[in-house]
Amino acid sequence: AEEAVLHRERIEYLAKWVASARLSDMSDAEVLCAWLEEGLSPLTDEVQVLRHCPAWPERRVDSLREAVSNYKGLRNIHRDVQCVTAALHKEAIILDIYLPRVQPLLQRAEDKTNELQRMREKDEKKYRDLGIPFDWSIYHRLKMAMNELAGMILKKALEEIASELPGMGKPEEQPVLVSLVAFLFRVYKFAGGFHPEIIADFEKFDKMVTDASECLEND
Repeated sequence: AEEAVLHRERIEYLAKWVASARLSDMSDAEVLCAWLEEGLSPLTDEVQVLRHCPAWPERRVDSLREAVSNYKGLRNIHRDVQCVTAALHKEAIILDIYLPRVQPLLQRAEDKTNELQRMREKDEKKYRDLGIPFDWSIYHRLKMAMNELAGMILKKALEEIASELPGMGKPEEQPVLVSLVAFLFRVYKFAGGFHPEIIADFEKFDKMVTDASECLEND
């Protein structure tokens, strides 16, 4: 109670601005959220203090924090996918090094999008009612970025295994090739399909593997 009295003016000021702030995009939401967190930082027991402020816009504050946290999470994954894709442009040998690295990245993308998509219908209405402009296009951008990453890995893999495949033994028994196919299948499901260029490269890969298997059978 003493802390509530001590910070009464601060809390009332924050409550007024958060309740009335008009947000045009997620950049505005992030700025408001950061400003709010800074304003609340002196409180040692935020929950107890805000309980004494009848005008505190609790539902909007909680939803704002949630939306910003979720958006940042998706954006960070999107950025990480783009960084890995950019790094792959400079690499020649990628299967043994990069394939194990991108598996956890895909898992993060799958987990986060599945978690948020389950609540999307409910959250869309909530954010709309509270004037929080969540940018749902981040889902599409993340799927496109993952699509591009898969395409780059497949293209590099084709170059890498072209000369090695004949001496690798049965393709279906090679862990790296099995992992590659599993990764591509998961990305295909996650992204809802592949670009035509990726499909064409996969057909090349499939033919390469089939030819190698047939050569082994004929030996």
